[in-house]
Amino acid sequence: MIELILKYLSVAGLASLKMVPAVALAGSENLSAAETFFSLVAGGITGVSVFTYFGKKIRDAIQNFRNKRTKKKVLTKNKIRRMRLIIKIWRRFGILGVAFLTPPFFSPPIGPAIAIAFGERPKRIIIFLSISVILWSFGFAILEETLLNLFHDPAPDTGN
Repeated sequence: MIELILKYLSVAGLASLKMVPAVALAGSENLSAAETFFSLVAGGITGVSVFTYFGKKIRDAIQNFRNKRTKKKVLTKNKIRRMRLIIKIWRRFGILGVAFLTPPFFSPPIGPAIAIAFGERPKRIIIFLSISVILWSFGFAILEETLLNLFHDPAPDTGN
């Protein structure tokens, strides 16, 4: 029983930081589609909520740490390209675009950070990103179950 709870918590904990690897972990732990779904939803919504409400404090702490280590900010071509892409997504789709892209491409810490940076209200961030996490978790759970069934070795035929 404890081992099963630890499996759920490990998937949920990873899902609070990154959804796709959490799906892989759920598959390696042989969780069912329902178990995967609920673990991903619990972790994803927890991550979104924590990073929405504490994201600014976390970002400020990271920036203070970085500022102490180096005084020079270096913007590489990749960082500029990524920033332009995020601005383009926000201008075109707003919170809906960020919410849609957060579970598979961004992550629960990054999606709220983007929305906060563009001035979105925390309540709207949590609502839209939670809906997105639920929908993506359903799709990921079905995909994981399908892939496990596809690659699962069938029981050997005993000839009876």
